[in-house]
Amino acid sequence: MRMYAATLALLHPRVRVDDSVLYVDDGDVLTSAGRSAGNEFCLLRKRIDPL
Repeated sequence: MRMYAATLALLHPRVRVDDSVLYVDDGDVLTSAGRSAGNEFCLLRKRIDPL
């Protein structure tokens, strides 16, 4: 949630927090924002690694 982005950034200063995206694909690290973003994340994973 966007309202926690500033707190997350303060608690973890070495992590770049971007509250404007649903998911992030940074090579070895894939993350998603929430339930709906998780669905989008699954679709992204399917495109990357279709099995």
